[in-house]
Amino acid sequence: MVLQKYRAQLSDKAITLAHGSKPFFVPLSFEHKHVDKDFVDIEFPQWFLDKNRDTLQNIERNTNLLIQILCDKG
Repeated sequence: MVLQKYRAQLSDKAITLAHGSKPFFVPLSFEHKHVDKDFVDIEFPQWFLDKNRDTLQNIERNTNLLIQILCDKG
């Protein structure tokens, strides 16, 4: 799942994701790959998806809107 990173990484033990104006933390131990300075591709374990489903869907929706805006700008 490709998600937008928060404007600053606030922990050296977690990936900080953008969730509106507040950060959402994901453990660094999850499989991940930094796509660029703004996005990260994370493979979440099922238990984490189940526990944080609404929050992750919201972050994913906002990330997809940002990607669409960036693509439209060229």
